[in-house]
Amino acid sequence: TGVLLQNGWGAFSGNMTSVIEAYLSEIQNHASQEFSNLTNRIGTGKIRFKSISYLDSSRQRRKIFAVGESMIIEIELDCIEPLSCKTSRIDVGINTMLGERVSWLSTYIYSNTINLIDNKIRFLIPEILLNSGDYTVNIYAETDEDVADWIPNVAKFSVEYHDLFNTGKEIPSDQGYFITNFKLI
Repeated sequence: TGVLLQNGWGAFSGNMTSVIEAYLSEIQNHASQEFSNLTNRIGTGKIRFKSISYLDSSRQRRKIFAVGESMIIEIELDCIEPLSCKTSRIDVGINTMLGERVSWLSTYIYSNTINLIDNKIRFLIPEILLNSGDYTVNIYAETDEDVADWIPNVAKFSVEYHDLFNTGKEIPSDQGYFITNFKLI
């Protein structure tokens, strides 16, 4: 038996399968909501996330990508004051549907390159090497060492396997979260 909590209150209870299904359904609903209406965000509001989009190499919006494709995560935001590259950062956490972190993207790594164009920041993943499955995204902004905006499980995307190795064979989804591009020599 399990319980799904929302804002500290029991929202749903039942067997574990039904609780997980309710949780996954709730996450999918978040992906279609306007960010301005989200209640599960935390922060001072100095930075406010407005939207997130997943773009392919042609800058077309998509939610499903093939292993090996490139993906751009584009985040639109509002800033109350200009961002300081030295005291601000924007993070994207990529998680499995069970909440396990598989990747972290952050402007912190490139500390002096927060470059907003049209109030958007873009993270380029040149080659998606995640195994087949559904993934959720957390987005986080910090300025002056304070949490400015943090929204967990705000959107979902999917990765589908394609013949990355040109062998006609698929890597089983239970063989890990990452696909390592390798060759036999």
